[in-house]
Amino acid sequence: MGIRSIENNTVAKRIILGALEKEKLSYSIILKGTISDTYFMAIQIAKALNCNSPELDSCDMCDSCIKIERNVHPDVIVEEPEGSFIKISQIRRLIEIAPLRPMIGKKRVFIIKEADSMNEEAANSFLKTLEEPSSYSHFLLLTKNPEKILPTIRSRCLQIEIFSEKDSFIEKFVKKGFPERNAYFFSTLFENDFEMALSYDMERILQRREIVFKIIKNIMDREYLNAMDSLLSEIKIGKNVTRAEWNEDIDIFLKIILTFMQDFIKLKVGDKNAIANSEFLEKMEELKERLELEALIRIIERIEFLRASLERNVNQSLFPYILFIELKEGLNVKGSN
Repeated sequence: MGIRSIENNTVAKRIILGALEKEKLSYSIILKGTISDTYFMAIQIAKALNCNSPELDSCDMCDSCIKIERNVHPDVIVEEPEGSFIKISQIRRLIEIAPLRPMIGKKRVFIIKEADSMNEEAANSFLKTLEEPSSYSHFLLLTKNPEKILPTIRSRCLQIEIFSEKDSFIEKFVKKGFPERNAYFFSTLFENDFEMALSYDMERILQRREIVFKIIKNIMDREYLNAMDSLLSEIKIGKNVTRAEWNEDIDIFLKIILTFMQDFIKLKVGDKNAIANSEFLEKMEELKERLELEALIRIIERIEFLRASLERNVNQSLFPYILFIELKEGLNVKGSN
């Protein structure tokens, strides 16, 4: 069975096949889902990358596909925890062979099961490999809990949700009558939790997304007063709002910012197949050259830190100013036109 033959996971198939067609499949991918579902998809990706047929997808009949299916292909390597953790000795083995040419196939594919179980030493070592990817190798990180993976690793990976159930978030979203063009944004924002998405005012979130992009552009154009005014308007303390409600509201606002930062990273590395804010694609393309990849990664790390600080009762009055400083430092690395 090739990728096209999988009945569900429409979005995942579109992203993967689109990237394969352009020969731009990310060298590092997080597959989120159950162990069995993500491993099944990882094997299909490995076959497609190494299939001997001229087709885009795997044929399931050539020697390469058969070897991968039987888990005897020397260029498809599967790692899983030894005990409770994936240890640095395991990662070092991968690092040693990742830069080498494949033995018999077209690509080396490293499938790491339960990737969130890497201990700190292993994760830091693995990060160095992602910073200097080899054109011969692809890493597929399988996990049910991508949030437990080191943020600096996550920021360098394309994340794809693999569903067990028939209807994915996107399909449910469209069936409810919502426009498909917004589906991937909401699935990213709510981490494919459709019921949670329904509990929010989606129109209001789309309005806030417009405001977030305006803030980003204002900062990049050094229109700081306009950016600050927008932040103060969005991050305000209401008299009839509890602390928990304020935290939840600000967390959504920060997550919207994260979707843009993640999109900019994808555009910087040439990946247009999984853009959450696709309606802003043309405008983001214009801005991306003024941004540094490392600065974007730092912004993501700082935003994640600010999200965590909400639980520690961060000062509400100071919060918009703190957020402004973090965005300003990251978004003006190359200056502005």
